[in-house]
Amino acid sequence: MPAGGLIYLSFKAADGLAQAAQQLFPELEAGKSMPCALLPTGACLYLGERAELRASLSTDKHPFYLDLLAPKLRWRIEHPGAEALLRACGNKLSPGGHIYDATAGMGRDALLLSSRGFAVTMFERQPIIYLLLFDALNRAKMAGVYNFILPTLHYGTALAATASSLPEVIYYDPMFPPRRKEALVKKEMQVFHQLVGFDTDIEATAGSLLRLCTKRLVIKRPAGAVAVSAPGLKPAYQVDGGGCRFDCYLPPKA
Repeated sequence: MPAGGLIYLSFKAADGLAQAAQQLFPELEAGKSMPCALLPTGACLYLGERAELRASLSTDKHPFYLDLLAPKLRWRIEHPGAEALLRACGNKLSPGGHIYDATAGMGRDALLLSSRGFAVTMFERQPIIYLLLFDALNRAKMAGVYNFILPTLHYGTALAATASSLPEVIYYDPMFPPRRKEALVKKEMQVFHQLVGFDTDIEATAGSLLRLCTKRLVIKRPAGAVAVSAPGLKPAYQVDGGGCRFDCYLPPKA
């Protein structure tokens, strides 16, 4: 059996999720599965009433899925306090200011930024993660529990975006190799590392993103880690987030 897993599209899948999946995988048919080399060996991306990763097509025990309605996340949104992410991205930014989340991932940071009134556009280039987040965002919309405009999700990269106006702030949370074995504790991060691997073009991508924004580029780093730097790329200041840090870069003046 070739390496990789399966994608299964159930007849129960919401129309929007089914269409999104078939745009990325045109050969995918309702009620059938197809092989996918992007998945871990034996795993299954099950597209039904929600999108979830399963250990195999034949089991539905302990599936992995994204949830933008989780109680802990809702508490953060309702009690933002002095969130370091908001201080790093929202500093001197008016309500309605445009922010790109260049690495959407689980969508939590983008949702938190949206809750403060910013217009957030998320980008995700990994197809499996994109579908998991597409589904989570749709379920959050259907639930109707948030009284703010939710982020917009795009498949692809921020650098390939064709927006009519440039974002004021770009938030970039690249996947770095863990510094310690214990860094791979959380199941969700294990899943993401399996699907995405680690970014190898961080400095080049950061430099390109910095030229795309009008106010600043914010890069998330583990606390105590070395800042992303290259010729012409050095943080102007940093915002301490406890277990993490947000390095803020200012675009070159015209």
